[in-house]
Amino acid sequence: MIYIQQIHAMKEFDLTTLYVDYTHLLKKDEILARAISDQYYRFLPYLRRALLNLIRAYEPTYVYVNATASATSAAGLQTREFSIAFYNLPLVSGIRELRTEKIGTLMSISGTVTRTSEVRPELVFGSFVCAECGGTVNEVEQQFKYTEVCFLITIHTML
Repeated sequence: MIYIQQIHAMKEFDLTTLYVDYTHLLKKDEILARAISDQYYRFLPYLRRALLNLIRAYEPTYVYVNATASATSAAGLQTREFSIAFYNLPLVSGIRELRTEKIGTLMSISGTVTRTSEVRPELVFGSFVCAECGGTVNEVEQQFKYTEVCFLITIHTML
């Protein structure tokens, strides 16, 4: 299968993005394809987890950064971040057709950029360190705004 070969190539060339032809998904399961395109941000965490499981099945040593053949997550290794990119979407929209109702959907746009401005990257996941105890909280999802983690500190005393 083309995607299994692509996973092997991802490891060989040290890549982290799987490219999926949207027409393949549309032919296999039209309802799922429409759901993904209509509610992309809702399905994205599940798509990323499915990709991680697929890579774990076909290239288990590539799941972790600096892993060996016997490496496991219990060894405290860092999991590699994988992404999915779709191409061949059936509809290509113009830049002027972008509207707020399209936020969160999967879409393909086309246009000419005539001006530039400073880039403001979107924070998708954040890690936070407690100033008091030094504890770390990883993978805190940020939903279109910066969200800090509140630490609940409990003190145990014996009387």
